[in-house]
Amino acid sequence: MQNDKPKISVILTSFNVDAFISDALDCAVNQTLKDIEIIVVDDGSTDGTQKIIEEYARLDSRIKPILQKENSIGGVATAANLGMDAARGEYIGFIDGDDLLKLDAFEKLYLSAKSFDSDICVCQFNEFFQDSPYSTSEPLGHNWSQLPKEDHFISTVVDKKALLSLSPVPWRKIYKREMIEKNNIRFPVVDHFFEDNPFHWKTVLSAEKVSLVREVLFHHRMKRSGQTVGGGHLVFSNVFNFIPYFIKYSKSDHEAEYQSSIVKWILDHARYYLMICGKTQRRKNIELIKNSVKRIDEKWYKNAFTSGEIGLDDVELLGSILRGSSHSARRNIKRKNNNIFSYFLSLRKILGLKYAFKFTDRKFKPFRTQNKRSVWIKDEINSSVYKSTSVNSHLLKIDAIFKAFETSKNT
Repeated sequence: MQNDKPKISVILTSFNVDAFISDALDCAVNQTLKDIEIIVVDDGSTDGTQKIIEEYARLDSRIKPILQKENSIGGVATAANLGMDAARGEYIGFIDGDDLLKLDAFEKLYLSAKSFDSDICVCQFNEFFQDSPYSTSEPLGHNWSQLPKEDHFISTVVDKKALLSLSPVPWRKIYKREMIEKNNIRFPVVDHFFEDNPFHWKTVLSAEKVSLVREVLFHHRMKRSGQTVGGGHLVFSNVFNFIPYFIKYSKSDHEAEYQSSIVKWILDHARYYLMICGKTQRRKNIELIKNSVKRIDEKWYKNAFTSGEIGLDDVELLGSILRGSSHSARRNIKRKNNNIFSYFLSLRKILGLKYAFKFTDRKFKPFRTQNKRSVWIKDEINSSVYKSTSVNSHLLKIDAIFKAFETSKNT
């Protein structure tokens, strides 16, 4: 007899992954946590994916197939939302149809969450490349050092900001379904990618209790044909389309404190995008980024700087973007990254983009982990040398940049 309320509703989403779906399903059905339901939502695959799903469903009654006849405009967002609508579990978890996970992954996440009645439980993950023996640590993984040392905690503003700084992927977390339904949280259905960003923000801001499993439990496949992140620089630029969602979330009283985090998110993504794209693409899309940063009130940028959330280099990058100067923005990025940037460019020419990221991350991760901007900015501001010699010139520069901001809003 099936449990009416399984411990976890595992939502596995797929689209044209017949070469990988069996591996993902094997990981799901062989989980050491047996009291789960496995909702497999296929978004209109045209290869053999749906046939494989049906074969597994005949063998395991916990598998609930939802097979779309056509590919939806929302892609994985539509599939994930259908899965959440059908979920009956105490918690909700996700699997990408081409990913792998340890067989005790959901058991460890559930036991951790249950021990503290957590709204979210987060684990670590790594990335591996198709047809490659190498794997890399998770993007933004160094930000784990900003989280509390405890494995369970009541989520304060500081904690939420640290959680927001982690990679937004949903499939290395489990979420209490009661929290999801109470706050009416779903993925935004749009005709572009990176829908996990607003989902990440809304769930983190809604969570009161959080658990951490400081162990790699999920293995994310990279650079396969048809994958979102394999779609190039134009695909990545779509991430800026979600800024209105973040602005909407910040309007309510208790979320106003996260405005500086939104500013940091925008500038960090702008810096990353301008770093990875070529000269022609950079010139073409500097206006896209300019229009994106102009959606934010200038007070947000000023408050982010005075709070130490962003530094002088971020403000200077903002000025370059508002002037529409891709060359100046690139120069700012070079200055910020110093040897990291040169190392990355050299490797990109020799090894290609994916291995450049891999080896740059490996070489400089310890330095990035130690470099907490909020710490060094405050130290610099508090130093007598800084106060006596350069504060006035820096403030004049910031005022000039924000005057440019005001001028650009009228153009």
